[in-house]
Amino acid sequence: MLENGVVQTRPPDRPSTNLAASVEPNDSIVQANDTGLVQPGSVTIHSTIGDGAFGATSGDYDFFRFEAGMGQRISIEVNVFVVESALDSMILLYDGAGNVLEIVDSASAGDNELLSYLTDKADTYYVAVAAWESWEPDDPFTAGTGQGAGPDNTGAFQLSVRTEAIGPGAIEQASIPVQPGDAVLLLVTGEEGSSGDFNLKATNLDQWITPESETLFFPAGAGPSEAAFGDLNNDGRPDLVVSNGLSDTISVLLGNGDGTFQAPRQFAIGAFVSPSRIGESRTPNYRRDLVIADFDRDGAADVAVTNYDSSDVSVLLGRGDGTFEPQGSGTL
Repeated sequence: MLENGVVQTRPPDRPSTNLAASVEPNDSIVQANDTGLVQPGSVTIHSTIGDGAFGATSGDYDFFRFEAGMGQRISIEVNVFVVESALDSMILLYDGAGNVLEIVDSASAGDNELLSYLTDKADTYYVAVAAWESWEPDDPFTAGTGQGAGPDNTGAFQLSVRTEAIGPGAIEQASIPVQPGDAVLLLVTGEEGSSGDFNLKATNLDQWITPESETLFFPAGAGPSEAAFGDLNNDGRPDLVVSNGLSDTISVLLGNGDGTFQAPRQFAIGAFVSPSRIGESRTPNYRRDLVIADFDRDGAADVAVTNYDSSDVSVLLGRGDGTFEPQGSGTL
């Protein structure tokens, strides 16, 4: 259906969305057109790069606003073929705070551009379409801060935005003993006709093992100082947190339940000034003490780390999945 320059489509099992028209000015987040997309569904909009107040000066950006929940897939397509346009487009995806989440500029003039993104939080999102010369604006909240599309790269396009919930598939893990020189073939398939995206991580433990498998070694960070155990992702398996004395981070190694750990993920903590004195054992003690506890009583494990040289404590509140909110700090 075409109405006010907008084509609205949806498959039968998708909730309907409100119609939204592409209207200038929509050159910034503040001016973004509301697509009406607030729940899983889709909307398709016709628009043009090269019109409006900034068409050929500081860059024409068409911004559109929509909502998406946590753990949803955002699929965005800029289709220029269907409208017989030679536009060389690019797609920019922003979160509600104006942070760039993804930029896609892989297609040539006259070809379609695609972007796919998996959300990690429920938020208001903004998609901006521009010509490739424009790149990203200096300030997405202020119109006219781009680099300029140029009169030779303008044209119409059809924008399609889809949000969809994806089911939380199970995490499958396997440990395979191999001999030096063996080739390993990994086949990933869905059960009962299921489909969807997945992340595959393969870790070779050979470089962290002693002869006869007496000891396993796992990477942490620069200057490991202190370690603590706790169940950070509520899977019943002990996980490991290591404070790093030579970088402003902690390393989180999620346990596999078989004595091994996943690759470390690092999270920022307080500023590090200089290493402390080396003790009698000649082993550096960087005074990066840490503790795991549920500080806010939400059922998720949190981490506190002492920052000796800056005289404060970094507190990272856990999300219950092995990740943490950005650090807060308290003065000692």
